[in-house]
Amino acid sequence: AFLPALNQTATEDCVRDVEQCFYCLYGHPSKKAKAKKLQDHGSSQVELNGRGASKLFQFYFPLSVVASTSVEKCHVTVDLETLLRRICETIPELEVPKLTMEALEEYLDGNVNDLAEKRGECSEDPVVLEIYHLLASYYLKNRDYIKAAKMYMNDLCYNPRRFDSWTGLALAKAGRIEDKLNALDVRTELPKFIERHSGYSLRAFEMARKLKGD
Repeated sequence: AFLPALNQTATEDCVRDVEQCFYCLYGHPSKKAKAKKLQDHGSSQVELNGRGASKLFQFYFPLSVVASTSVEKCHVTVDLETLLRRICETIPELEVPKLTMEALEEYLDGNVNDLAEKRGECSEDPVVLEIYHLLASYYLKNRDYIKAAKMYMNDLCYNPRRFDSWTGLALAKAGRIEDKLNALDVRTELPKFIERHSGYSLRAFEMARKLKGD
């Protein structure tokens, strides 16, 4: 998509050259370097910063593709999951979400009926607006419900009107309950665990239903 004027062979060569640069600079990909015929030049790697992270993200997940297709079609491998987590670490604290985590939890706990979205300038960084959703979908697909719920909640802080993240969060919370019951965990706090996570799941489904109705 990013090299439309080249034939397939030339495109593959160019992609490999770019990946070689990323490998020398940032050590990515770490697990498939030999499979991709990348060379270890023994170069000193540099610290991944916001600018470099943005270039990495847009190379592996072109924003035009992420914005125009379902996240399930944006294939996240184990290596790319590691990269996305590294990119998350570069997101500066100055990035302002539309919704604080505290406000989101207040809604999910049932303490308020409306989301207290911030007014004014909020983050419009395309990487920030998409990266948590990609990670959340990856974790949900792999039944890692704790990480999935965390990433869906992070995404909802920046995209509080994203239908897919509300449904994903609901499924992740329901999955946590299922895992707990399947593990035959009958400790005394189990009823409170089920009450809280089922409440989160129901509230998330409720918001998804409202958004679908809109």
